[in-house]
Amino acid sequence: MIHLQVTYRIRSNRIEEAEREIAAFSATLQSNHPRFANYRIFRHADDPANLVHIISFRDREAQLEHTQSPHVRRFVENMLALCEYGPVYTDLTEVASRVAMTG
Repeated sequence: MIHLQVTYRIRSNRIEEAEREIAAFSATLQSNHPRFANYRIFRHADDPANLVHIISFRDREAQLEHTQSPHVRRFVENMLALCEYGPVYTDLTEVASRVAMTG
């Protein structure tokens, strides 16, 4: 499993625009990347301009498929125009986890 964290800060006057980009991107991910183990986008509770993506890929092939896809490249380009800083990419190594059971 491959885990990645992406952090960035949106310009305060562009937050609504970024939210629209994220919503469209999220919908595209659901239909085009079934091999994701996990893709979650968070914002800081006290500062909506700070965003964090936590992505888990099943394998390197899934990660390459993601990073090389046209919609990801378009999303990154669009978001860069809205950023005050970032993105900052950090590879993560899982130390422990707990997954809640549903159902």
